Amino acid sequence: MKKLIILVFGLAWYSLVSAQQTVTYTCPMHSEIHAAKPGDCPKCGMTLIKEKPKVVKKSMFKKKQPPAAKKDTVRLNPAISETTMQVETSVSKVQQQDFYTCPMHPEIHADRPGNCPKCGMKLVKETIKNTAINHEMMEMPMGNIANVSMAKAGLLKSLVNTTAPPTVRYDLYVNDTIINFTGKPKRAIAVNGQIPMPTLTFTEGDTAEIYVHNNLQEETSMHWHGLFLPNKEDGVPNLTQMPIKPGTTHLYKFPIIQHGTHWYHSHTGMQEQ
Repeated sequence: MKKLIILVFGLAWYSLVSAQQTVTYTCPMHSEIHAAKPGDCPKCGMTLIKEKPKVVKKSMFKKKQPPAAKKDTVRLNPAISETTMQVETSVSKVQQQDFYTCPMHPEIHADRPGNCPKCGMKLVKETIKNTAINHEMMEMPMGNIANVSMAKAGLLKSLVNTTAPPTVRYDLYVNDTIINFTGKPKRAIAVNGQIPMPTLTFTEGDTAEIYVHNNLQEETSMHWHGLFLPNKEDGVPNLTQMPIKPGTTHLYKFPIIQHGTHWYHSHTGMQEQ
């Protein structure tokens, strides 16, 4: 009986000593990392340090253990991996969407083909840089990752400008009139009853919409001197447009893409005054 007790005590003491002699390594920043030999952390690259061994009492009777995982393996929570994959999928879907912009106005963004609301040019497909989920996002809590992905999706959507630019309209009535600056009456051409013509004021980004009503007995036109605009709105008769016939109205419509002070005048015959 004494021999049996001594044998049991010896086995227990041997198991305790064996457990205490096992040395493992861990990362100072990622305590979930455990390795059987020195090395670097697979997450942050820091040098692994010895961790204090936990005393584990071993049973005298061996239990059947499941296959051991490979050493130095980083275990990720399956729920986190699945959610991350869903976030990546949702972001990639937004990235795969096509957006369109104007070659002359890069601030214009649309989610479908069409024409620029400022200059009327055909929109072209634009390239959106890929926004991948990086390592820092993998370290975030899942709530933060979901918020970041939603914010990125919202940012891409916010690039689509569906608001039409302001339209500023003027009506110019071209009429014959009589002036007397020197004591002798003379025929002249007035616009809206005044000489010189009225000042037209716009803000950069507006769309100009100018109706010219020709009340003369002859043709006329209107040239917008020094402005950047589509060629068909330049106001040169028989070159960029047909003359404005007597008793008719012509619409000039173009985007205001520059600031400054410019002047406009007729481009027909001797009407430039």
